[in-house]
Amino acid sequence: MKNNKKQFRVGIIGAGNIGNKRALAITELGRDIVTGVFDVNLENARKIATNTNVKIFSTWQEMI
Repeated sequence: MKNNKKQFRVGIIGAGNIGNKRALAITELGRDIVTGVFDVNLENARKIATNTNVKIFSTWQEMI
């Protein structure tokens, strides 16, 4: 049977506890792809980027 489900590319805006949990959940499910992260706190963004191997963006506008 053919899988017709679309795969979404997801950008995480806000890299606090909830953003981190969402990024990890999306990555673990494997259905969609986390492509980037933005947070005003660069250190928080780095944590998610390191855990999920995604790009850090300097603004949310750049990411979308």
